[in-house]
Amino acid sequence: MSRSELIQLNRTTYGVANACYRYTGMSGVIGAGLADGAVVAAWDFSQFLPQSHPYFIERVRVDVTTITAFAVPVTAGRALALTRLDAMPVAAGTCFRTDKSTGVSAVSDQMAISTTAALAGAVVQGSPLWLLPLTSIGASGANREFTLNFGLEVANLRFNFGFLGLVAFGAFDAAGTTQITAELDLEWAGGL
Repeated sequence: MSRSELIQLNRTTYGVANACYRYTGMSGVIGAGLADGAVVAAWDFSQFLPQSHPYFIERVRVDVTTITAFAVPVTAGRALALTRLDAMPVAAGTCFRTDKSTGVSAVSDQMAISTTAALAGAVVQGSPLWLLPLTSIGASGANREFTLNFGLEVANLRFNFGFLGLVAFGAFDAAGTTQITAELDLEWAGGL
């Protein structure tokens, strides 16, 4: 059996039966003029930092819809970024955590999402981990979905920081408003 087959077997044997979570939230209409570094969603992984809790981020999905058109619909450099944060921002909108092995869902304080403005209480740490370009979705009704599949190859990255944020990369202009849906799948990597 190859190593990749063994990893997949271990994920199936241990991951599905043991604490696999999906965190999800939908913002309200986020107001215009987001500043560079403004946090619109965040996840708290501080409880998973000890190596005795072998969790990794399997997937992040972000869906962005423009509600009110931007003054300049096509703007080079407009993007969202996944990045480290120094703390968990103050919660705003309601987010949920679903146990994927049981299907049980409940309100979660391990994720925060914007209602109408940037989340307060957190500062971006370092450079972006991943950029999600929004250059051409400035017209009203424009939509873009991003799915970042990480898998086990980045398993060591997830414990290097306690908080992950989705932030504005570059300032957004003063006219456009957006709505964001964000999901993150956290898997248990027991046995690896």
